Amino acid sequence: MDWLFITVAGLLLFLLGVLAVAVHAGFFSDIRVRTSLNPNCIRRVAYKPYRGPYKRANEAFGAICSLAPRNAPFGIYYDSHHKVPAEQCRYIVGCCLPSPPANSRLEDVLVARGYIIHTFPQCEAAIVTEFPFRSQFSLLIAPYRVYYALEKHIKNSKQVLPGGPFIEVYESDLIKYFCPIDNNAEFYVPEVKTHIPQTEDPNGSNEQSHNLKKNQ
Repeated sequence: MDWLFITVAGLLLFLLGVLAVAVHAGFFSDIRVRTSLNPNCIRRVAYKPYRGPYKRANEAFGAICSLAPRNAPFGIYYDSHHKVPAEQCRYIVGCCLPSPPANSRLEDVLVARGYIIHTFPQCEAAIVTEFPFRSQFSLLIAPYRVYYALEKHIKNSKQVLPGGPFIEVYESDLIKYFCPIDNNAEFYVPEVKTHIPQTEDPNGSNEQSHNLKKNQ
């Protein structure tokens, strides 16, 4: 009986440990999707364009974080992996920069490494949400929980909403998600403008996202 007790106790401790890790990583966090007017989205940035499976973005984030560890990293994902083959998915990864420039030496290094300095327009309205960034496990959980909530919100909306691009900004303890609405097309950088998907209308028609007005 001793071995049975030890086995059951060990299994319970293991499950409690897994549960504790999941709670800390944000597995049970409430995902509140909403529309925000003039959200504090990205403006001036340095980025590199990529094409391929989104899971490869980890390497790109590692590269930018090693070059600019004090600047918030970000990524923009342009294609739905449900509709576009993984090898053709377009995305950019980089870091946020102050405006006006505060560290020309850093920017010179980034440009020398192939990064492009770019300024996005003020985001007038966006679908937004957040997810806690507490550990590496948060990075594993967030894509499944957050994008499910975002896609559900867009699908169930009574208004025409864009299906992307989706912007992720990584702060010290929070991952912020944005999907620009009114000036959606202006967040497609020149390197990925070969194809800008039309907005999906829940009633079946298509319309460019910059014609949209506030939702929710």
